[in-house]
Amino acid sequence: MLTAPPVSATLLLGRPRRLPAQSERLSPALVDIFVPRGKKTGKVNQIEAEALVKYLQDELADSSKELVKRKASIGVISLLGTEQTRLIRKLLLAAMTDAQLATHAIVVDDPSGFQGDEKDVVLLSMVASPSAAPTQVGRMCVI
Repeated sequence: MLTAPPVSATLLLGRPRRLPAQSERLSPALVDIFVPRGKKTGKVNQIEAEALVKYLQDELADSSKELVKRKASIGVISLLGTEQTRLIRKLLLAAMTDAQLATHAIVVDDPSGFQGDEKDVVLLSMVASPSAAPTQVGRMCVI
């Protein structure tokens, strides 16, 4: 009888499903963008959402940019749930052409919506702002 390796063994290795060749990797691998006037109100950060959409518009409008040349797939993850996800999706639908959305397979969702999925580029909407961040109370256990 043949037995498959336990799934947990594969998950513990932490490897992506497909490791891109050096020529396929985007550079730089990480870009952080500070949004100076971003402010969380309720469960959304309107200014951050607008900045994220503007960044994507600028990147996809220039045919010399790597994202356009490679037709890179794009995911946008909102770390605070559905309200910010809905806002970003609404802004993207208003700002992008159908061709851009389809060519880059742009998906906006929360972390659970990306379980088991991969995108060439992932943008994170942190939502939080310094004045709206709750203070950490208690102890954090790291294993």
